Amino acid sequence: MPIVIMLAVAVVAVGAGFGLSRVLAPGEASADSDLQSEDDEEQLPEDTDIEGAEKEYYYHPLDPITINLNEPRMTRYVAATIVLAILKNDQEVAVKLIEDRRPRLRNSLNAYFSSRTLQDVGGEKNQNRIRREVRDLLNDQLGGGKPLIDQVLLDKFNIQ
Repeated sequence: MPIVIMLAVAVVAVGAGFGLSRVLAPGEASADSDLQSEDDEEQLPEDTDIEGAEKEYYYHPLDPITINLNEPRMTRYVAATIVLAILKNDQEVAVKLIEDRRPRLRNSLNAYFSSRTLQDVGGEKNQNRIRREVRDLLNDQLGGGKPLIDQVLLDKFNIQ
């Protein structure tokens, strides 16, 4: 009989502990639902537009870059090869602008990466953020009303 009582107490304690952890940590449930909604938004492959038609790209590689990160106690750097995905119908205009403004684009990339820390550049989420921010940065530098760079791809991305 004492074993049955101890098992009952253990089951109640485990259940109470589980329930208490759910009550005291409500932020985790909302974070999970936020992550799920982000995943729902990105169900289409990147090279598919809203109508489902495949986009045709011209891939324009930039020169490799090596830039020191903003780490005060140690020398850390990023070595990256960036490839720009440009829609085929924008290829001629975009490539001309990229070649004409290459020094400004490179300077912008240097400033962008040199202001980042090791924590800012590591991991998949940060690399996805970097791709978006670099795309927006380069599109701003190219000017014009319509963004010419559809995607930024990190062909090589090494952190030392």
